[in-house]
Amino acid sequence: STGDRARATTADYANDVRAAVAWARTRPELDATRVFPLGHSEGGIIAPLVAADDPRLAGIVLMAGGAYPGRRVLEVQNAQAIDRAVA
Repeated sequence: STGDRARATTADYANDVRAAVAWARTRPELDATRVFPLGHSEGGIIAPLVAADDPRLAGIVLMAGGAYPGRRVLEVQNAQAIDRAVA
């Protein structure tokens, strides 16, 4: 996308995926009825957001999605960043 990655949100990334899905559906070499977004890590949150608004998707694929609620993930990531900064 043309967005600012430093300020991008999950909603911005979801819009990028929606644009990619729309593009894929225009490709003559692809079957538009068999589009499956694949989400990895944060994409494991984004793919279901996109699917919730797009009943034409054939499905979604989730890989290595978060195993904890968002707050816990942020706590762990922040603690790791602090540990690395101190070392």
